[in-house]
Amino acid sequence: MSVEIEFDMEKEVLKSFENLTQSSIFPSTQEKELEKLRSIGFPNRNSEDWKYTKLSKLYKKKFTDPKSADLKVFPISKLPNISASTIVLENGIINKHLTCVDQTDGLEISFFSSNSAEIESKINHTTSKYEDAFTCLNSYLLNEGVYIKVRKNTQITQPIHIVNIVTNSGVAVNSRLNLELEKFSELTVLQSFIGPNSSSSFVNHVTEAHLSENASLHIDKHQEYKDLFNIVSEYVHQKSNSNFIINTFSYSGELIRNGLNIDVCGENCHTELNGVFTVNNNDYIDNHTLVNHIQPNCQSHENYKGIIKDKGVGVFNGKVIVHKDAQKIQAYQNNNNILLSDFSKIFAKPELEIYADDVKCSHGSTTGQLDEEALFYLKSRGVSSSTAKKLLLEGFIGEIADKISHQNFKEYIIDKLI
Repeated sequence: MSVEIEFDMEKEVLKSFENLTQSSIFPSTQEKELEKLRSIGFPNRNSEDWKYTKLSKLYKKKFTDPKSADLKVFPISKLPNISASTIVLENGIINKHLTCVDQTDGLEISFFSSNSAEIESKINHTTSKYEDAFTCLNSYLLNEGVYIKVRKNTQITQPIHIVNIVTNSGVAVNSRLNLELEKFSELTVLQSFIGPNSSSSFVNHVTEAHLSENASLHIDKHQEYKDLFNIVSEYVHQKSNSNFIINTFSYSGELIRNGLNIDVCGENCHTELNGVFTVNNNDYIDNHTLVNHIQPNCQSHENYKGIIKDKGVGVFNGKVIVHKDAQKIQAYQNNNNILLSDFSKIFAKPELEIYADDVKCSHGSTTGQLDEEALFYLKSRGVSSSTAKKLLLEGFIGEIADKISHQNFKEYIIDKLI
């Protein structure tokens, strides 16, 4: 009976999104994406990949097209003070007043809406095999996207800061980021998902990254959406000797779901996924990772830490697949969580699926509370209870926070997390 109810609910959800079709910037493929979406269907908890993701509240909401919303002037002082090229999407639309991109040799930056014919052929190269409903929805209702290409032998020393701001309530934003790194290129991207003074909106974002041989990509991402729904689907394709690092920091949000899908398709690659998630009130933050080792002689490391408060719910659901011919793989998963309330919850499911016989792989997860002896020691030295807890939590997340590439960005994020 419950399956039928959820199926009917999904059909109603699709109908509500169909009313927003005028917002797509790729009308030529819209019907194709709609048919694919109908074929896949929206997920529910009967799907293993979405078993721990609470989608019921999202499915009950009705959203409006962001292009019908009034753009508001967002105070730039609320953004981290970072020396970087900055691209701002407000309610899924490029905010030209806040966007400032430096011209750099070997770096190409363009927006989907201004170059849609050429860019349309470059998207969905890495996403199609996953058959993800929200990725299809993104293609179907795409508002805007950013395309960044780093040419061969180019090292971009200044980071690019991409900010997704929602300033209106009840809007559905579908945005996309495509990154293409040619051989021996390097790039650092900072991503901010921010929703000040807005509620009941939905941000459905997709990132595709293609790393050619010997390319290096570093992403620092933070999500600060109060009372919003945010689903981020990320797809990375690595070729030989490439290096990919992503650090994800999530705090506050009605529902945040981070889906990371990494295809390691070349030898001697390094892949690193790190994350900190702080869950408050009745919020729900879900981290879902898949590292797909297809070729031998590669390394992958995952380290996620959760701080769960009040009645919040956190999820870490990570899987590493090592294919038969992918010998000499070193893959490690680690997840540690602290519960700060008797009502907080964590679902942890690290997984290894190994078909090769010459590998070094491990996975583990721990959940506990703050060390009472450490708290007592600090308080006995005159440290207040609140300061003692903050110091212990800063120590708990420190090894991941230290991986943030930009100091001001790091300080901004730590202040929000604790």
